[in-house]
Amino acid sequence: MIDLSHVVDGYAESLTRYRYGAASWTNGVATYAAPVAAPIAGVLFPLDGRVLEQVPAGLRARAKSGLITSADVRTVDRSADQRPDELAYGGRTYQAITLGAWAMHGGFLELVLLELATE
Repeated sequence: MIDLSHVVDGYAESLTRYRYGAASWTNGVATYAAPVAAPIAGVLFPLDGRVLEQVPAGLRARAKSGLITSADVRTVDRSADQRPDELAYGGRTYQAITLGAWAMHGGFLELVLLELATE
C-alpha cells in the first residue's frame, strides 16, 4: 500500500465545506437550516478528456475542476437521502460527484466539482 497523504498535503488548497442537516418537510417542500461551515483541504487539478468522459453528459457543462481530498464530502451521486455538501473556493460555489475512491492509498476521494449557478 502506498500512502499518498504526504503528497496531497504538500499541494493542498483550503476550501470551505457547507453541510446541511436533515430537512424538515411541510406540504412536500423541504426546508433546511443554515449550513455548518468547516474548512477542508484538497488538491485541485484541471479536468482532461479522460475525466470529462466519466462525467454524466447532463453535468459536463458545469464540471470545472477536479479535487482530491480525504475529507468527508457528501456528493450529488451518493447523497440521495441528504442534501449534498457545497464547497466554496475562489469566490465560487460547487457541488461534487465522485470519480473514484483511493482507499488503498490513504483514503482519498477523487471528485469533480460542479459549479452552482449564482443568483
